[in-house]
Amino acid sequence: MMSAPTSQLEALTQHIAQIITHLVEQQTVDSDNASNKTAAGFELLLISNTDHTKSVAKALEIEFKDKLDLAITTHSPQDFVQINFNKRYDLGCFIEESLIDNQPLQPLTPLDTDTLKLIATRLRDLFAEQSLLFLAVSGHCGGPDKSDGVTDKFSLNDLGYTLLPITESDDCYSHCWQFNLYDYKRQPDWLNARFWANPENFDKYRW
Repeated sequence: MMSAPTSQLEALTQHIAQIITHLVEQQTVDSDNASNKTAAGFELLLISNTDHTKSVAKALEIEFKDKLDLAITTHSPQDFVQINFNKRYDLGCFIEESLIDNQPLQPLTPLDTDTLKLIATRLRDLFAEQSLLFLAVSGHCGGPDKSDGVTDKFSLNDLGYTLLPITESDDCYSHCWQFNLYDYKRQPDWLNARFWANPENFDKYRW
């Protein structure tokens, strides 16, 4: 297990590792043959500045060495919005550049709203069974001022994302937004016999 985070990079990496561990455990429970599912490995898509994705990928590879066949694909935000759909990953992560930039004096170019929305929707609809968006909280980490989870054009809640708690470093605060394909639309509670006038007839007749 990873130790307590001492930097924002470690906090983000630890959070991703926890999600991966949870998803692998869930896959094992859901699979009829857990050994075959584990052998298939886990595919992760990382989207951020190239240097940042390399740092996160290296930390995750060390964490899961000899534990999991972890395949990591990395893209910059600009490349990701241009590529054609080629496969669906177990987990897709976007990390805002200001969260893990190791040169705070270097000016950062904030990601525009349209690009962020495109990344969120492409991950949700095409590229990942579960998506994570790590965004700087307004006024922290050198990121642009913005409402938490809400931009001037759209809300991440409107896109089906939910806010997850994340362990943070002392000097930088972030939000992690999640979309899980299998949790997004749960089975309606009325699709059972509990509230039927004649529960013995539930699911026996078709109209």
